[in-house]
Amino acid sequence: MKKYPIEFLKTPAGELQLLRDFFPEPMPKFDDSTDTFEYTKWHLYDRVCDGIKSFLVLLDKKQIYDAFIIAGHVMETCAMLSYIKDGKTEEERLNNYHKYAARAFAGIMLETLKTSDNLEKDTAWNAYAAMLKLFYPVGINIIKDSKNPKQKHENIIKQINCRLGANAEKIKLIEKTMNIQI
Repeated sequence: MKKYPIEFLKTPAGELQLLRDFFPEPMPKFDDSTDTFEYTKWHLYDRVCDGIKSFLVLLDKKQIYDAFIIAGHVMETCAMLSYIKDGKTEEERLNNYHKYAARAFAGIMLETLKTSDNLEKDTAWNAYAAMLKLFYPVGINIIKDSKNPKQKHENIIKQINCRLGANAEKIKLIEKTMNIQI
């Protein structure tokens, strides 16, 4: 990394120079033994790196508003990455990751429900069922106010794991019973 005078680094040009000089760590190769926590961390990091590149390209092309939209996305992604990797203990980091994953899967399930009339069509059901399968092991982490979150989670899964019935009912149940926002 290049060295610059501290006075320069405190200027907007110096701050941009730090971004221009940023060289990302290479992403490791993942195999079947890699846990999803590591995979997720590295993919969030990769999104940050891509966002920095996009920000600089847009800034150089004088697309200021678009550049700052990308900068906001980068900062949001940094916040998510920090949330799942910067806990004080391994248990806290894993718990935060499970909450992050559960919220992401629940959000995708909600979007699937909101964008389809019903789950009777194979494409809608297959997308929803895939997310439900991913959500099941981590969903307990975002159950709202419950003395028995495990039982409540099981009851919710039973109610939303069906192809028939109105999507609106499933949406209402998910939004009412789960902390989806970080």
